[in-house]
Amino acid sequence: MEQIIKLVFEKLDLILNSEEGGDLSDFITNGEWDLIGMPGKKNTIRYQCCPEPYVDITFTIHIRRRTLYYFFNLIVPCVLISSMALLGFTLPPDSGEKLTLGNVIYASLHAFLACYLAQMGTLFITFLSIQIYINDFLWERNNSPRKTYDPLL
Repeated sequence: MEQIIKLVFEKLDLILNSEEGGDLSDFITNGEWDLIGMPGKKNTIRYQCCPEPYVDITFTIHIRRRTLYYFFNLIVPCVLISSMALLGFTLPPDSGEKLTLGNVIYASLHAFLACYLAQMGTLFITFLSIQIYINDFLWERNNSPRKTYDPLL
C-alpha cells in the first residue's frame, strides 16, 4: 500500500536548490513505513487580476507501508499464542494444569496487547483490531462446549 501526500507552502520566499526534494538527513527510519521520496517543486502562478506572481512550494511525500511488519509483529504472535490453546485439549479435564495453561494464555494475550500498543502508540484503529481479535478469541474459548468427566460413570 502506497500513499502520496502533498504539502503545499504558500507565501514563502523559498529558493529550492534542487527538484530532488527536502533534506532527509534528520529522517528517522520507521518500522511500519518506507520513505520512497520527497521531491519538491516551486510553482509560480500569474493571475489576470494581479500583476505580482503567486508562488507556492509543493513537497510530495511518497511512502509505502511495509507489509511484513504486520505479519511478524501482529499475525505471527497471535497465531502462536492462539495455537497454545490447542494444548489445553490434550490435557485431562480434571488436571490443574489445564486451568493454569488457560490462565497463562489469557495473561500472554493481554501482555502481548500491552507491548503491541506501547510499540505502535495510541492508534485507535490498531487498538480496535487487536482488541476485537483478543475478545473474540477469549469469547470462543470460554463459550465452547466442554466435555465433563465423571469417573464414576
